Amino acid sequence: MKKFIFTAMFAIISMVTYSQEALKVEVAQSANAYAVVYFSATGVTENIATQLSDFIGAQLHKIIPIEEYTNDDLNWQDKASRSSKEMADKLSRPQIHELPIDMGGVNIVFLGYPIWWDEAPRVINTFIEMYNLEGKIIIPFATSGSSTIENSVKQLQATYPYLNIKKGRLIKEITPEEANSWLKKQNL
Repeated sequence: MKKFIFTAMFAIISMVTYSQEALKVEVAQSANAYAVVYFSATGVTENIATQLSDFIGAQLHKIIPIEEYTNDDLNWQDKASRSSKEMADKLSRPQIHELPIDMGGVNIVFLGYPIWWDEAPRVINTFIEMYNLEGKIIIPFATSGSSTIENSVKQLQATYPYLNIKKGRLIKEITPEEANSWLKKQNL
């Protein structure tokens, strides 16, 4: 009887250990498939992007403009501010630093940004045009105090009809459960 109990316990421990190792491999494979790429001028989007990356086990990459935005640049009430001028010009493409990312190993890109003038900031266009995202699933997420994400996603889809840009999500805060639920809704 003791031998039977010992054998059964050993089998259970082996199955649990195997399951944990299989899970580690699955998570490692997912980490190579997912990337969270984001732009954040004030830190709000960065906070959400970092949490999302941690929750789903994805690479994390920040889009950094060559010329960082100052508070004066971000004054949306000043039509002469840098951000106002960029958003008024649909062809504006602020220069960004190159990201240390190999898009060849990425299947799904979570693309994060704050909502500016009901759209994605122009640095997002710069990123999209610098990196080959064809064949990737792009899932936008955004932060905003009062806007929705829908128009920004429609604008991106219209500008880049050859890309697989999915329905986006406005995120004010996110938990691991919400991240998991969101992934499931995306059929990922």
